Amino acid sequence: MLVCLLLVSATAAAQIRAVEPKPRPRMAAPKQPTPLTQTDLRCERYEWGHQKTICQELERQMFQDLPHRLGRPIAASEVVYLPERGTPDANAMGLACIGGQAMRRLKNGWEQLRGSNGGWVRCRSN
Repeated sequence: MLVCLLLVSATAAAQIRAVEPKPRPRMAAPKQPTPLTQTDLRCERYEWGHQKTICQELERQMFQDLPHRLGRPIAASEVVYLPERGTPDANAMGLACIGGQAMRRLKNGWEQLRGSNGGWVRCRSN
């Protein structure tokens, strides 16, 4: 009887072994998209007229298509030249180019400028 009891307890102990759960693989955080305002194809580097025109058209489409699909305001077609934020010219004018967006200084912050088509105005620093 004692032998049977020892045999049963040994078998039960083998079956009850604690099994540690496997750690779950961590999912990589989704990559944040590059802000559209900082993407610039630098079309002014092209000397030949057709290359420059094609580049500007691609840049315009890029700035308008993606925000449209995301339900955000689209960029205006026009590009203006403004001083960078913090320069004396920007402080005097009350306008600045911040991350490729034309902004107007308010007493409590900055306001994004809108173009004639209702989209936000793109800019480059001079």
